[in-house]
Amino acid sequence: MSEANVEFRRIVGRFQAAIRANPRLKLRDKVVAWAMLDRLDRQAFAASGELTVWDAVGVEALAADTSLCERDVVRARAALRQERVIEDVGRPAKGRPTQVRFNRAWLERREVAEAATEDTGVPDSGVLGAHERRTPAPATEDKTPAQRRTPESSYPCNLGINLGRAGTPAPARTREGALAAVLAVHFSPTEMRWFEGVAIELDGGSAVLWVPNAFQRDWIDARLTDRLKSALGIYSLEVRVGAPPAMSPARTRPTLHAVAGGRA
Repeated sequence: MSEANVEFRRIVGRFQAAIRANPRLKLRDKVVAWAMLDRLDRQAFAASGELTVWDAVGVEALAADTSLCERDVVRARAALRQERVIEDVGRPAKGRPTQVRFNRAWLERREVAEAATEDTGVPDSGVLGAHERRTPAPATEDKTPAQRRTPESSYPCNLGINLGRAGTPAPARTREGALAAVLAVHFSPTEMRWFEGVAIELDGGSAVLWVPNAFQRDWIDARLTDRLKSALGIYSLEVRVGAPPAMSPARTRPTLHAVAGGRA
C-alpha cells in the first residue's frame, strides 16, 4: 500500500472517530458524514492533501447510501456545515458543481477537546462494560459463598450462540463483540450505523431495545424490527427511548451494547 493511501486511511479514520464522539451532531448527521467520507476523492487527496467530495454527489445519492429520506440528508449536511465539519471549497465557477471538503481545523479542535476530557481509565460502575458490580451479602445472612446469590452483572449478553434458530432463548452473558458480529451477518454496514448507542435487554424470547432518541426509535421500528427479531431468535421486541436500568442515564458510550438480565 502506498504512503498516500496509508495517510488517506489514517486521516479518514480520525474524522470518523471525531464525528462519532461529537455530542453536538445527531445520529442522522453522523450517518451522512460517514457516507460522504466513503465518497472522498482519493486522487484529489494524493494531489493536494485535501479531503474533498463533489457536492454534486447530491442528496439522492447520499439518501440511497444512508437509507434516509432526502429531507433528512439536506438537514444533515446543513448541520455539518454549521458545525464546520465540512466547508465549501472556494467559489464555484458558473455551471460547475461545488466541491466541499472536510475541515482539518475542526478535526484538530475536536481532538484537542477530546484529549482534555479523556477518561482516566478507571471504570465507571454505571457504564455498561465496566467491571462487574459485586454487592456483598448482608451481614445478617448466614450463608456460605456457594449459597449466596450471584450479583447482577453489567457484562454484555451472549448473543453469539444459537441465534440462527428462531425461538431459541439467547444465553445470558458474553461480550458486545459477539452481538455486533451476529448483527453484522443480518445487516449492511449502513444499517449497522442505526444501532449506534443501542442497548438490548433480553428476557427469554422477548427483548427491549433501548435507543438514544425518538428519531432512531422510529427508524428502527419501521425498517429493522422484523429482521432484528430473526437475528436474535426472539418473538417479541419493543423499542424504547432511554437507557436500561443497568446503565447510568447520565453517561453512555457511543457503541453497540447488550445488557444482561431481563426486565424486572
